[in-house]
Amino acid sequence: MRLRIDDLEETWPDGLSLGEILRRRGDPADHVLVELNGVHVRRDELDRTFPKAGDAIEVLLPAHGG
Repeated sequence: MRLRIDDLEETWPDGLSLGEILRRRGDPADHVLVELNGVHVRRDELDRTFPKAGDAIEVLLPAHGG
């Protein structure tokens, strides 16, 4: 399926959860914020959320500092 991840088109196998996509991309799923089609997905829902072809995913790394 074709997904738009961080404004780049990517092809992924059907049936993967958001959590699995993050792990395969090497994103630290426990340290990022994820939006699916502009809606925040809670961390405990990543493995139960399954994007569909054409969906847009944003992976945001929080910035820490002072």
